Amino acid sequence: MNSGDATPELDTPIRVLGAGPHGLALALHLRQADPSLAERLVVLDPTGTWMEVWRDQFRRLDIETLRSPGVHHPAPDVDALARHVTEHRLPISGTPYDLPTSAAFSHFCDHLSAEAALAPPLARRATAVHRVDDGLLVETDGPTVRTERLVVLPDIALIDGVPVPDAGLRVGAPPVHVMGRLATIELGPAAGNLWGARMAARRITRAVTGIDLEQHSLQPEQRVRAPRRLSVRRRHAG
Repeated sequence: MNSGDATPELDTPIRVLGAGPHGLALALHLRQADPSLAERLVVLDPTGTWMEVWRDQFRRLDIETLRSPGVHHPAPDVDALARHVTEHRLPISGTPYDLPTSAAFSHFCDHLSAEAALAPPLARRATAVHRVDDGLLVETDGPTVRTERLVVLPDIALIDGVPVPDAGLRVGAPPVHVMGRLATIELGPAAGNLWGARMAARRITRAVTGIDLEQHSLQPEQRVRAPRRLSVRRRHAG
């Protein structure tokens, strides 16, 4: 396979496989750090909907309360869920540590994606990934697409064997970033939960944009940027 097999109009600087809390967290963090980059972010998920797998699990397994405290969620602001529950008068669990209800969490995530004007995920399933000289090709159950950076969640086969990510959760070059359980070596056993979603999103956002959102209390002009190169060469038919 070569880069000419990709669909040119779907080339993008960064592509995420999965629209669950980890994918949503990364989209929100990238949007806060660099809105122009976030606008070109493309997410692939077989459901075509943000958080649909989680909502389905809530329903099927009759889950009324999350296991993670209310400070663990996809938004960059740790207090955002608590404020949302209060402002919208959503149900609370009354459990120790104020664990969020699944209904409140779903409402919150819907609000986040709508407020950020995130595009719906493309309803496609990734089946394989190939490195080429100038990027990565992602085979899907639709067209093969090209990207400069890829973020992989645990529900796709590993690339180049077992990944050992660096501090930016990158594996190899061109970079494939990992989230969820694939990031356990760097983030520890919490990598697969909601806390890990935010930590991974911050690491990858810093690697991609050079902006550290842990400095979110600083004014934009005070933030330290590192150089980045995200040039994607467009291809035209013929």
